[in-house]
Amino acid sequence: MKNIVFWVNNLGKGGAQRVTSVLANRLIKDNNVTIVYRDSDSCVYDIDPKIKILYIKDYQNNHTPNFAQKKENIIFRIKRRFLKGKELKKLNKLYYFYQVPASWFKRYLDENPCDVIYSFMVGPNINLTMVKTNAKTILSERNYPAVPLLETDPVEVRNKYYPKGDIIVFQTEEMKNMFSPEVVKKSVVIPNPIKENLPLPFEGERQKIIVNYCSLDRPQKNLDLLFKAFDMVAEKYPDYKLMVYGYGDLNPKACETLESCKNKDKISVLPFDPNLHEKIKDYAMFVMTSDYEGMPNSLIEAMGIGLPVISTDCKGGGAKALINNHKNGIIVPRDDIEAVAQAMEFYIENPEKAKEYAKEALKVREELSVNRIAEKWIALI
Repeated sequence: MKNIVFWVNNLGKGGAQRVTSVLANRLIKDNNVTIVYRDSDSCVYDIDPKIKILYIKDYQNNHTPNFAQKKENIIFRIKRRFLKGKELKKLNKLYYFYQVPASWFKRYLDENPCDVIYSFMVGPNINLTMVKTNAKTILSERNYPAVPLLETDPVEVRNKYYPKGDIIVFQTEEMKNMFSPEVVKKSVVIPNPIKENLPLPFEGERQKIIVNYCSLDRPQKNLDLLFKAFDMVAEKYPDYKLMVYGYGDLNPKACETLESCKNKDKISVLPFDPNLHEKIKDYAMFVMTSDYEGMPNSLIEAMGIGLPVISTDCKGGGAKALINNHKNGIIVPRDDIEAVAQAMEFYIENPEKAKEYAKEALKVREELSVNRIAEKWIALI
């Protein structure tokens, strides 16, 4: 029996939280498992009650800084006295984003030794590499690594810290190969698992509805591209509708585009529905127009419930890793409105092909099953 700690951001409802819950729920059967959250939001996924949950901010509030932490704080204050403007702002961000959480996580580990630490997302990953520990450290990159990070080069800062980990997990080969040889040689690729308990695929005549679901406020989802492409399709096929479900408020650029669409009355932007997969399983198709992604859960789920799928060839390689073009879906160039519109029209005009691609896409249910993906993670211990 091992003592295993998960060190993870608890922001959003994405792949890191899902993988954490899946892995922790399996490992608790034969191990002692603790999930330490760097942030204080509650997790949306089911966690076995035998798993210990700790929020590092609560731990921080219940303990007095020790000598090492007081020393770090004095050094930080001295540096602040000699910096101004952007340099001071950068120092503050780096200190509170990296140094403070790392300091308190180290304190926790000193008091609670463990055998293995799984870390998810860039902040916790870097925090962990700043901590001296005898535990095996497994870092996991969960998003496209070139996204700007606290006014630093996002790949360069990872290349500085990630080699200090024992194993680095990436979701795609494309993301892994963005890094230095020192990182790559320690790396493995493990895709996201498919959500459990998805509804069975629909058989019959589909509704004339095109669907997307995502975080509405994130510009990376490029919903304005989807709106423009659908607007072109609706001119030719006026009986079709577009429904976009998601969390948060629609970002300003997408709002502006939606208002300018000739067929905006056929476009609905709706809050995320807990029963979403059951609701959309008989829709005509799923269309994702992101600029970049990690391993897109919404695309995996759409394939898993038997929807014909379309995706842009988003940076990060997640879509390309899932879609074999015109075999189990359609992949189109990034930011190409006409290509997205033509792909939607292809499914409308070729319902048998849409059915054929959707049937092939169902293989993700087995290829990315929770059991299969969990075993890959457990094998790293």
